[in-house]
Amino acid sequence: MKLSKSQHMAIFLIPLMVFAVWIGSLEWGRIHAQRLEVPIRGADPRDLLSGHYALYQLELGEKNPCMSRSLPGAKAPPPAAREQAQCLCWSQTSDLSTLDWAGACEDKPATCSVLMRGQCHFDRFEAGIERTYIPEADAPLLRQLPEGSRVELRVTKDGRSFVEQLKPAGVPYKDWIARSRGPN
Repeated sequence: MKLSKSQHMAIFLIPLMVFAVWIGSLEWGRIHAQRLEVPIRGADPRDLLSGHYALYQLELGEKNPCMSRSLPGAKAPPPAAREQAQCLCWSQTSDLSTLDWAGACEDKPATCSVLMRGQCHFDRFEAGIERTYIPEADAPLLRQLPEGSRVELRVTKDGRSFVEQLKPAGVPYKDWIARSRGPN
């Protein structure tokens, strides 16, 4: 069976249109998402840079829903709950976001304004935002995350999170890199 020119065009254009709509919906969701700025710490100081990515963990403190019983004063979730989706409820009080509640997603309070979904991986809460790209030329300057580092995130209404930018020492990434390099 021989296809006409218009059928060839349709076969080519339909997947492109579906892909464009999908990308557009993801971008629209990211743009209209809530902005959060969360404190972070290096996940492993010996291996902060893995390839061209900086690895870090959200600094959740005692409200970490994944904390182990082995830590003094920690309340660990029951084993079944560790397999469930975990959620964090945030509020924006100043430039730094505040963690108001953490636990199983089905138990979230009705007053939760910004909800971030994730999973427990051992003692860490992971939402798929625990790494961000670092240009190779900047890698030597970021061997260790400075004190007070943060990550700026966008969180959609359904709890998906996207990294906007890394803020070493609480300073926007490009500004921090420029200061670290000094005058050229």
